[in-house]
Amino acid sequence: MARLRLYALTTAGGLCIAYQLLTEAVSPGGWSFSDIVWTLIAIPMYAVGVWLTWRLPTHPQPVRLLVAGTVFLAGEAFGSLMASQPELINSPWFPVLSTLGLEMETVGILATALLIGSYPDGFVERAWQRLALRCCWVSLLVPPLALLASPVAPVSTWVGVGVAVPNPYAVSWLGWLAEPALWLAVESWWVTVVGVVVLCARFVAADVAGRARMRFMFLVLVVGLTLWTAGGLANELGLPDDSALVITLLTLGSLTLVLIPVAVIYGIVRHRLFELDLVVRKSVAYGAALLLIAAAYAVIAATPGLVLGNRVSVALAVVVTIAAALAFQPLRRRLESAVSRRLFGDRVQQYRLLKNLGATMEQTAELDELLPRLAAAVRDGIRASWVRVRLRQADGGWLVEPIGVAGEVTEESAAGVDLVHGGEPVGRIDLGPKSGGYTPADLELLATSLPARGTTVVRFEQPWRTAGRTVGAQPPKLDEAWRSALAWLMEQEWAQHQLLVGGRSAGARVACRTASVTDPAAIVCLAFPLHLPGRPEKSRAAELLAPSAPRLVLQGSKDSFGTPEEIRRAIGAAEGVQVVELPGADHGYRIARSSAFTPADLRTTLVAEVSRFIAAAAGISTL
Repeated sequence: MARLRLYALTTAGGLCIAYQLLTEAVSPGGWSFSDIVWTLIAIPMYAVGVWLTWRLPTHPQPVRLLVAGTVFLAGEAFGSLMASQPELINSPWFPVLSTLGLEMETVGILATALLIGSYPDGFVERAWQRLALRCCWVSLLVPPLALLASPVAPVSTWVGVGVAVPNPYAVSWLGWLAEPALWLAVESWWVTVVGVVVLCARFVAADVAGRARMRFMFLVLVVGLTLWTAGGLANELGLPDDSALVITLLTLGSLTLVLIPVAVIYGIVRHRLFELDLVVRKSVAYGAALLLIAAAYAVIAATPGLVLGNRVSVALAVVVTIAAALAFQPLRRRLESAVSRRLFGDRVQQYRLLKNLGATMEQTAELDELLPRLAAAVRDGIRASWVRVRLRQADGGWLVEPIGVAGEVTEESAAGVDLVHGGEPVGRIDLGPKSGGYTPADLELLATSLPARGTTVVRFEQPWRTAGRTVGAQPPKLDEAWRSALAWLMEQEWAQHQLLVGGRSAGARVACRTASVTDPAAIVCLAFPLHLPGRPEKSRAAELLAPSAPRLVLQGSKDSFGTPEEIRRAIGAAEGVQVVELPGADHGYRIARSSAFTPADLRTTLVAEVSRFIAAAAGISTL
């Protein structure tokens, strides 16, 4: 049924796009400004909705995005059809057809409101929030009610008819509902406001990790709502509906809806929404981001000129367009710079670090001068709160002198790098905390820490990732690749030992599902995804309980895919499963800067608990 819905909506949306393009191509007037705006809004929602629903056909959020995009496209095509048949205005079917257009608009706005209110995972925390979103469904009854109550036909904004058409279907005893029903049917944007209010309330009440997941969508909606409110206030203060300022504010407010599918994609890439692994090459992501910024810049710069084009001289419209372009140019540069830093880091700072290190090594001969300068160069280059450079003694201890320190050493280091000469560690650079934290991969941490404790570590990369594909494979393919890799591993001479396996998130599920075939001595599960966020009824506890080997689960206390307490309840009195809580950590093992349990504590706990687990598994020497 879910696949059938996907095919139906995809086909309907594609036909509407084709019809709209064909209609505008043969139209003597060409594309109108409103057509351009709605196309920019609807097509991205439709395209992202198709892709996400294809990946997750039963998840409510992708379905809502696809429904919204498809219905907006259908409404636009419906308006074009009605405009091309003006004789329908005098038809007795016109009020019904116009109501049908209003109903389509309401469906699209309802889907958008539910998507926004329950963003990102389709789950709301409080009873009043659930009640508010459920009440939005009442909006579907408003257009039919307006058809039955109003003596004047409710006219859809898609149709764009500016005349009053008598409504032969009106029922006299419902006349008292005519005005409110007509307003609610035509001004259906009020449903979206409910969704925005719910999201804002959830954002304010959320913890740090929750706010991070909602922030992009929250900012998009705040900007859009501000522009819409400003346009409405300008209209209330006396400016006519067709004034340049009102049209510009409302148009820019509408264009912020373009960023809703962008916010969804950002959430998938940044926060693994819907448990999707989306791998995008940095160069592709950088190019796509610059293209999106350029397109938004072009639309924003051109909007005032297009709006004013029929009201002022061509010369003045050109001047206004140039002024808008110049005004938004600094913002464009800032956005491009932010994208570059996000994807590639601060390349200027990296260059300065290398340059300063080179100058330091060249100009300094004595260690008591070199180490402080080295510490200062590193601190300046990576913006750490403090840096300490120490040398080791022959017995493994630390030399008191010489030592290099930059900044005030106030707490345990958040990260560090060993200085190695001839294969032997001769010193260490300790790094203090920095804004945003350091982000070495957790598995990389284990791969570099456990060998020193007598354990051989082999890391595995799924074929879909090594092939450069953007979306993860289905579970059977993941299991097959894992089993093949382990079969090869156990044929190697250096791997003739007992086997302990593990993985993070989906990798933990794979390790548990295949345990009956791979027969590991023990299993380590990092951030086991017990359920999708907000959907605890669809538990994966059976996968965790299936293996007979001992299992260690390291779970963040703020993991939206299942907290330690949820896992303990799910496994009940089952033996063989140890659950270790990581205070303040989310599903990606991210921790708020204000947390007493620091990233350094988390790394130490990971290594210590896995090492203890391995030792308890009686001499296992291969992971």
